Amino acid sequence: MIQSRKKMGRSLITLFMGIMSLLLVYPLWAQQEAKTLKVGYIGPLSGAVAEAGIDNMRSVELAADKINSGGGLQINGVFYKVTVVGYDDKLTAQGGVAAFNKLMDENVKFIFGPFAAESSLAVVPLAQAHEIVIFPGGWADAVLGRSFTYAFRPDHTNREAYDVLIEYIAKTHPEAKKVAQIAPSHVGGETGQHYFQDYAEQHGMRIVLTELFEPFMEDKHTNHGNYVDEALKPYVDKILAVKADIVDLGSTMGDLEALFIHALHKFGYKGILITNACSHDHILSMAGPKALDGAYSTAAMDYYDEKIPTRLKELRNAYHKKYGQESLFTYPAEYNYDAALMLFKAIETCDSMDTQCVRDALLSVDHTLVSGVKAKWGGKKTYGIDRQLLRPVPISCWENGKLKFVSYEIPDIE
Repeated sequence: MIQSRKKMGRSLITLFMGIMSLLLVYPLWAQQEAKTLKVGYIGPLSGAVAEAGIDNMRSVELAADKINSGGGLQINGVFYKVTVVGYDDKLTAQGGVAAFNKLMDENVKFIFGPFAAESSLAVVPLAQAHEIVIFPGGWADAVLGRSFTYAFRPDHTNREAYDVLIEYIAKTHPEAKKVAQIAPSHVGGETGQHYFQDYAEQHGMRIVLTELFEPFMEDKHTNHGNYVDEALKPYVDKILAVKADIVDLGSTMGDLEALFIHALHKFGYKGILITNACSHDHILSMAGPKALDGAYSTAAMDYYDEKIPTRLKELRNAYHKKYGQESLFTYPAEYNYDAALMLFKAIETCDSMDTQCVRDALLSVDHTLVSGVKAKWGGKKTYGIDRQLLRPVPISCWENGKLKFVSYEIPDIE
């Protein structure tokens, strides 16, 4: 009887020690009910550019998943689960302001987007006034500036893209000298054309045609067919008349860019194309493989090419696991994913959600981009402030109906 009691006592002690061991190794976050940290997203979630906008938002969700899988963000001893709240700006300034106001109603302090220049130019000053850390897109210089200390642009602009791409084309196609430019008549389109002109002159190219079309065309011409080809023919005729070696489509986006490419091929253009499409599958289906041969892109790449970095392959696989194999993984997913992870590191460094502290901490966050290089903010000489992420720019080229990854190149931007 006494031995039985001793055995029972030892068993209870063993059980107690086992439970204590589990409690010691069981994460603190699992013993608490995590609070919620909302981060916002503003971008085109409908319309012709919705694929890129949705992809952009999903990249932030994937970064949130990565943090949440480790228990969330620990801030001042409390664990937070990160959730992403997105609103459609319909690619307009008015839509961007409306989306921003909705996020303010939800007390969001960190925002990704807007995606394009018009919306970003309207929203960034509001974010500055409210001391909101924001990661805008948009290729206008004015998206960044000395007055906008809370804005960090994670995407490269046409300036960074042209810096590396024009040098590459000049080396591989030294005979190509005459350039025709066409873009929407908005600030992003006009700014991009100026960028191109500066770099083209440095490499012995000359601009023989500069055209801006009314943005309404981006909404009007959304169906493939002879009607669209005929509507675009006057622009193609001008390009053919000047015998351009290179056609730069600038910030033309979505379906209209694909239709321009189709029309150029149909009416006889055989030179080099510079495109902006993020979705290579979509542009291929609309423009056709023959029309794309010889076209270059710094915003689309084949994410199944074995030459891409390991971190990027892991992000691609995580994307398809969450959203399905048929879902479209495009370039915007790459840069916003990195920016989101950098934001989360900055928040944990501050051990608070104080946006001024987070803003300052972002400048020195130690992070390796999915492209495999160390993250660095720069651009003070170019934009007046170190808020441009100096990420490698992917160069890809279309050959025989396939988009081939050429290389990553780091732009020479100070």
